[in-house]
Amino acid sequence: MNEIAVLTGSTGTLGRKVLEKLLLETDYQIYCLIRPKSDVSIKERLINILKDIDCESYIEELSKPNSRISVVEASLDKNLLGLSENFLFNLDNVHLYHLAALTDMSASKEVSYSVNFTGTENVLKLAEYLHKNKKLSGLYYFSTAFITGSLKNYKSFEDTLPLNPKPSNFYEESKYKAEELIRNAISEGLSAIIFRPSIVVGDTKTGKISSSNIFYLTLKMFTSGLIKNIPTRKTSSINIVPIDFVINLSHQIIVSRNFFGKTFHLVSENPPTIQTFYDISEKFFPNIKPPTIVDPENFLDTNLPAREKMIYKSIEPFIGRLNCNLTFDMQNTKLALKEFNTELPSTDYDFVYKMLTYAIEREFITV
Repeated sequence: MNEIAVLTGSTGTLGRKVLEKLLLETDYQIYCLIRPKSDVSIKERLINILKDIDCESYIEELSKPNSRISVVEASLDKNLLGLSENFLFNLDNVHLYHLAALTDMSASKEVSYSVNFTGTENVLKLAEYLHKNKKLSGLYYFSTAFITGSLKNYKSFEDTLPLNPKPSNFYEESKYKAEELIRNAISEGLSAIIFRPSIVVGDTKTGKISSSNIFYLTLKMFTSGLIKNIPTRKTSSINIVPIDFVINLSHQIIVSRNFFGKTFHLVSENPPTIQTFYDISEKFFPNIKPPTIVDPENFLDTNLPAREKMIYKSIEPFIGRLNCNLTFDMQNTKLALKEFNTELPSTDYDFVYKMLTYAIEREFITV
């Protein structure tokens, strides 16, 4: 019997790489749930994704009734995502991937919760509907390694949530609440797996990533000379993880069907330090003085000049991750790595250099 993959978030950085993986390494029938925009149709949005992931050969199929990949209009703010009864009736053996999220760390609480919490709530209703009707193979939820909150000094365990999170922004707060929903559903018998990636950056071999994010924006601010002071320590680490590691290991875990009910920290075991970024920046930006490092306990943004203060405020929600004292339990992840004979990614000097080289080539960061 044919298996079906239903994806939310296929327009995002992770989602499009999951789509690529499914197209190239499975024979699943794939439905991409996409929200329409006023200036571009859902079909056009999917075509743009297929071009980006070098899967243009599937574009012609979109107009055929027996196409392996299809686009379906859906919205996270609607019950059962607004999917029709006829569409739901014809589903079976569904692998439901929930990757859609608002990752803007400067977004308001209302906006963050509307996508990350309410959206997950509605995806969960869809999963429970499919489960009740014996149509669900599994739900795969992509959370965040910073579910504990990046302001907390804590060892984060894979199969539990901390009782007292300390988020630095409403993204982290809303993702915590959303994961609570998934965990409650798992405890009641829903077949689901939770993945917690840290800061997703470029490919291990090439540094490639489809789009910039707040991590690259923060680097851009620092390397442009626009920010003169930064609250951190040279010994602080930044937990980044290559996108291909996240995609490959999560795919292996899903298709193995041996890990339902588990959570996986997809993180770096030895993340680079602030000092590493400073050392590499000197090579790329020799004529720009790097920001002065100020101990976070002594830093006051009220002491900044007006323009710098305004720029600092735009990246402030991310600053907690530059001072993150979180460590991560990886028991489940290491069991999976052993089963699939795979290694944790290296995020050393050479990788950071490669990542920054690509970011400069794509003008995520300007020299």
